[in-house]
Order: sequence, then C-alpha cells, then structure tokens
Amino acid sequence: MEQFDRQEYFSNRELSWLLFNERVLEEARDKDNPLLERVKFLSITASNLDEFFMVRVASLIDMVNVGYDKPDPSGMKPDQQLAAISTAAHHMIAQQYTTYNRMLKKLLDEKNIHILDIDELSQKQLDFIDHYFNREVYPVLTPMAVDSSRPFPLILNKSINIAAFIHKRNSQIQHREFVTVQVPNVLPRVVKLPGQEGHTSFILLETLFADIYISCLSALMLLNRRVTELFVIWIWKLMRRIQKICLRKLRSSSVCVNAAM
Repeated sequence: MEQFDRQEYFSNRELSWLLFNERVLEEARDKDNPLLERVKFLSITASNLDEFFMVRVASLIDMVNVGYDKPDPSGMKPDQQLAAISTAAHHMIAQQYTTYNRMLKKLLDEKNIHILDIDELSQKQLDFIDHYFNREVYPVLTPMAVDSSRPFPLILNKSINIAAFIHKRNSQIQHREFVTVQVPNVLPRVVKLPGQEGHTSFILLETLFADIYISCLSALMLLNRRVTELFVIWIWKLMRRIQKICLRKLRSSSVCVNAAM
C-alpha cells in the first residue's frame, strides 16, 4: 500500500500561504471585478503580507537564531524556507506595485479619481497643502537626526516613516544629515485636495521640510514580530515549567526567570 507521508506529497505551509495571497492579488488584476473592489483586493494583499511577516516569518527567524534545523513535512529547513519566502515575497511586492502603477492608477484617473504627486498640483492645491501642513501636520512632527552621537530612533511597528538626507539650502557648508520623521498616525495618510468639479484628487503626506534641501528621500515601514495571545500563553507555561524544575533541583523557595519576548 502506498504511503502518503513522503515529502513529495506535501507543500510548504508558508509558500502555500503566499500562493493564496497571490490568488487574492489576481482578484485585483481581474478586469471583470468592479474598480474599487480591485483596489480593496490590492489593499488586502498588502495587509495580509504584513501580518505574514510579523507572525510566520518572525517564527522562522526565531528557529534559525536558536539553531533549529528540523525540516518540515515538505523537507524544507527554516533557513531554506526564509530564502524561498524572500524570493516569492519580492516577486509579489513587485506585482503589487505593477498592479497599482500600470493598471489601477490609470483606471482611477479615467474615473476622475486622482492620486497626485507634488509636481502635478495646481497653485490652488499647493496653497492648500502648505496651509494644511502648517496647521495640521507640522505641530505633531518630530524629526530626529541620526549620527554617531545619537542612536537610531525607535520606529513604531507598522508606522509610516520618512528617511532623508538633508542639508540647508543656503548653508555654506555642504554637510548632509540623515533624519527620520514618523508620519503622524493621528492624521490620515491620504489627504483630499480641492479640485475641479467632478474630479476627486488625493495626495500622500510628503512635504515635510521647508528650509532644507532633500538629496535623498524614501518612505519606509518597519514590521515587528506579532506576539499573539497563544504565544504569550506558551511563554507563561514555559516559565512555570522552568520554575518548577529549578525549585525541584535547587530546592529554592523562589526563582526569577527572564524570557526574551
């Protein structure tokens, strides 16, 4: 009788999940779906991927860090899974950008829904952004310079941050500084702009500095590991187990256990 526990009968769990998310992405690329539904599907793939990295990829990294190299049912060790995930995830992210930039953005423009860049704004819209920035954004910004005397600042999980090399426009010394600014999460990332009747225009929060020259600018988002409720319960049980072993072996009345979360 044929045995079905051989590796060739199994697919890796993490790569299978990425294939599932790819099917969701296909819904965003499906011309038969309504336009705004396609935009929602694209958004879902992004949030799904964030969760995947915070939970599943974080677990694999933990396995590699502690030297765990037992293969899964498909025969892949944790380090092999991470390498395969990296390749597949990079491909998926490229497809996400292609879907938005080459497909959905053009279709949104045709429906008079515009996501604009700074150089596409009218003078009226520039005045609006300048006023909005000074009134709403600037009061809650905290730019942080990074150099040898100041450690890299704490970046909150899933927060949007701007990283830039800057120097003063009129400075005689061309000294660059590296700074980071967290886009305030108390404000919408997408700002609605005034525009022509029948047109709806938006812009991302990008204008952050007034009297400086930005030589290099990039938006970034850091994903930290997600500590799930089940993981917390597991840690608590582990701590209790270690405590009992230590009490039994050392015959001590108390013990302190530090668990790295």
